[in-house]
Amino acid sequence: MKKLKNKRAISLIVLVITIIVMVILAGAIILSLNNSGIIDEANNAVDKTNEATIKEIAQLGWAEAYADYGADVAKLEEGVISALTKNKLEPEEYAIKVTTSGVKIKAKKDMWIKDGLTLVRGEDVLEIGDTINYTATGTTYNGEWKVLGADEDGNLLILSADNVKANHTLGYTSSETTSAARLAKSQNNWLNVALELDGVCEPYGKGAYAIGARSITVEDVNSVTGYDPEAAEQVIFKYNGTTKPRYEFLNGKSGSLTKEHTNGFYWYDEKGFHNVVASDLTNGANDGKEIAKVKYDFYFYKYTKTDLSEDSDAFKMIYGISGNWKRYFLSGYFAYVQTNVTNYAVSAVYSGFVNGSNVWCSTGEAFSTSSGVRAVVTLQSSIPMENLVK
Repeated sequence: MKKLKNKRAISLIVLVITIIVMVILAGAIILSLNNSGIIDEANNAVDKTNEATIKEIAQLGWAEAYADYGADVAKLEEGVISALTKNKLEPEEYAIKVTTSGVKIKAKKDMWIKDGLTLVRGEDVLEIGDTINYTATGTTYNGEWKVLGADEDGNLLILSADNVKANHTLGYTSSETTSAARLAKSQNNWLNVALELDGVCEPYGKGAYAIGARSITVEDVNSVTGYDPEAAEQVIFKYNGTTKPRYEFLNGKSGSLTKEHTNGFYWYDEKGFHNVVASDLTNGANDGKEIAKVKYDFYFYKYTKTDLSEDSDAFKMIYGISGNWKRYFLSGYFAYVQTNVTNYAVSAVYSGFVNGSNVWCSTGEAFSTSSGVRAVVTLQSSIPMENLVK
């Protein structure tokens, strides 16, 4: 009987030791898995599955609304929100963009949301103009990068604090020796300004977490300054004493365009570049006809018209400071109309203004203009905060 008790005691001790060893081994295995990132990857896989399901629900809601109401954006938005709500999802937790071609949806905790001069991603906060830790691999630019804003997908936009290229020429160069060649080169540069400037900036989108790079645009500047060209106080050049709409027509009645346009009247519309020869302007061949469609109005605003303080980091990022103003092209083109001359220009920042640099004119004259180029880099919304802040 005594031997039996001893055996039971030994068995219990062995069992306890075995359990302890198993606990230790289990802990070691879990720690190992966690260190290897397998658990994180599994959690991410679950999140991705949930994200895909939520997007599918939103798209189904959009499709049902489209079948019932067609291309009515308000009804489409109602359909998406209704679908999310029915599936016990909170629409306010997501950034939803509904168009007549589909719906985009993303959790706000996973994306940067712009609120004035502040960007928020969950509990993370950045200010417009903050310095960001970013290096564009394989480039010679060693300057800083600043917070510019966020795109519609919640990715972070950063701006080179200085020009990535100091003097870039738009318009004709010394290689164009004839008037016709100069005009053709200037017109092409004006029409393809985004392609031209984005090409200069493309190499700077090859750093860690980068999605790509492009040139800064006038819309980027407006998003920082809060300026609305449709509503804010602005200066618009006038034609025949009246303010014209965005699409401007010039009537070539006899004698109206003869003085400046001795080589004919040049203009651009959706079909390309055109020229009405001078003889047609003087002999009345175009009397009463619409001979030109100017695609873009011109507007400009002085920096004091914005809500930014000159001492703010956001202001200094865009304009620089008095006595040391920044000068650079903006990826955007417009035309400004005077009494009987239309100037086609590229948007630019200089002397504390958003203005423009002429590239060609309705008289057939071509211009050559040089300025700096600044790059905007798009960084993945998922980039960790510790990788962003220096």
